[in-house]
Amino acid sequence: MIEIVINGVRTEIEGDKEQPLGGVLKNVRTGMSNEQTLISSLRVNGQELTDVTEELLASQPVSVVGPIEVETASKNQIAHETIDALLTFLPELMVLAQRTAVSPNKGERVQIFNRLLNGIETFYEAVSAVKLTYRIPENENLALLEGSLISIMDRLLVACEERNDQRLNAILEGDLADNFRLWMSTGIPSVLNTIDQ
Repeated sequence: MIEIVINGVRTEIEGDKEQPLGGVLKNVRTGMSNEQTLISSLRVNGQELTDVTEELLASQPVSVVGPIEVETASKNQIAHETIDALLTFLPELMVLAQRTAVSPNKGERVQIFNRLLNGIETFYEAVSAVKLTYRIPENENLALLEGSLISIMDRLLVACEERNDQRLNAILEGDLADNFRLWMSTGIPSVLNTIDQ
């Protein structure tokens, strides 16, 4: 038997302590995730698992790596937490866009711009994940916002490649800022309303 902690409660699951951690984690994920509940946190020896740490520890026996702790949450709770995080993340992206537009230092501008692009990608992936998890049907407003965001990213990259600072700034301060505001005022609330139905 393997001892694990689920939502703060010690319990035992089938298995051998000399079994590799990777197999145990696979079984935990399969056994604990369903239509209503997801794993929200997975820790080994007190440390949150990332893809990298999990890969490093996967072949180690459970007896060597330390205690396994699992936190679960309802899909609805996780979706709300994700949406709340997106609502606080969008203003941060707006600040990055503004800083990119006004930064006089070329090196700093490139760093901020790269952080902005990574942030936009993260935002888009998070929205897509929530939509997929909740099987949110396509609607015209969301499709327009998503398509617009992808188009804006493409235009930002083209302006950057062309070293056209004037065009880049116009996109950052105009279309991108407008898109972010629409996400905050209509896009995210639309996703949230669908989840709550």
